[in-house]
Amino acid sequence: MRLSALLFCMLAAASASGQENYPNRTVRILVPYGPGGATDIIARIVAQHLTTELGQSFIVENRPGANGNLALEAAAKATPDGYTLLVGNVSTNAIN
Repeated sequence: MRLSALLFCMLAAASASGQENYPNRTVRILVPYGPGGATDIIARIVAQHLTTELGQSFIVENRPGANGNLALEAAAKATPDGYTLLVGNVSTNAIN
């Protein structure tokens, strides 16, 4: 259920941005933890579904370190065009 809601929110945001052909290139999904953890697994499941549904590559990029701040900083500095997404949780998104 949560995965469906997440996919719906991401697709709704993409269509609301006014880009008719989104995505037209590879989309990065940043994960502030190393591979194999729960957040990474969820990101990879979402990436696989989005790749299948939208016909464009969604890749997971793990950026562990600095208590999640490396990935958060990369997401904050990314061009705000919808091609860099961030998957986090309470410890990375709220506490930091």
